[in-house]
Amino acid sequence: MMTRTFGVVSTLAFLLLTSCGQSPAKPVSATARFVEGTSAGYHSTGKVSLFGDSLIIPVEGSVVSLSLPGLEPEWKYDAPTDKGWQCVYVGTASNNIVCVFQSMAGDLTVHLDGKGREISKNQNEKMGSLPKTYSGKIYRVEGESVFVGEKRFPVPLSLPMIEINGGNIYTVTVEGEIQARNESGDLLWGAKLISRTNNLKAFSWGVFALCENETIALDQATGSVLWSRPVRATCQPVELGGKMIIAYDKGLMALDRKGDMVYAVDLGCQPIFISAALDGVAAICTGKLIVTDLKLTKISEFVAPDGANQVEFFPGGMVVSGYSQRVFVAE
Repeated sequence: MMTRTFGVVSTLAFLLLTSCGQSPAKPVSATARFVEGTSAGYHSTGKVSLFGDSLIIPVEGSVVSLSLPGLEPEWKYDAPTDKGWQCVYVGTASNNIVCVFQSMAGDLTVHLDGKGREISKNQNEKMGSLPKTYSGKIYRVEGESVFVGEKRFPVPLSLPMIEINGGNIYTVTVEGEIQARNESGDLLWGAKLISRTNNLKAFSWGVFALCENETIALDQATGSVLWSRPVRATCQPVELGGKMIIAYDKGLMALDRKGDMVYAVDLGCQPIFISAALDGVAAICTGKLIVTDLKLTKISEFVAPDGANQVEFFPGGMVVSGYSQRVFVAE
């Protein structure tokens, strides 16, 4: 059985339009006073993505676009019905929307424009990693190959996870070695860890192996271990104010570049998703939506919709998704 790990999706800055015409965009902020807004009832089958002033949702064999902040339907794309495709990924690259559908027939990758119109699609009989987008390019690893857009280069047999930052591509072999390569496929370094790597996260100042019972920081240039902490991350970390925010079984902690804990907060529950604005963090945590400031001081808490597994900031609010969607609007 293949395990899929969704990564955290990045927040996009865009303008909100009102019925009276264009108005200045509100900042993406965690410290605003939020009130509950509109809800929608789409059961997402993967992580949602922000695209301009729209929320893109994978829903079984379809992709749905809703407006923000109103959550009004804009368009819907349906995959071919012959193979039982289910959408597991939506993202953005080069002003287009990338969708990945999966079934027993393999992968189907579809590119849509901003109106949901099909630009291209490609079927692959093998299932690879979910794609990552970076600087307008799409990256995937599939067995012994890494794909950068339409280009491909060979790698040792690898697990279905890939991370990109600053032009470097990071993969993990089935033997447990983290490998860094450039976009030509040249090996820059390899780091074999004793602990099993469940996921990777790369920032400009380090690469992090999220392991079963610890988090390990590697030097981005050499792959040497910078530090290790006995913390099991419960979801993808985020960067905030030059620090790495890690969710653990009871709350959040902020680590500096030396791995020292600077701030921490006990939320009394296990976060399953965190998202960062410039001035704070939002976390989905056992039926709750909790928002903190830069120092992880709790500033607001809401009841999250049933099945909520993702939160994203947009200018003027937050949107929560999972079994349904709900907007929280900044006053």
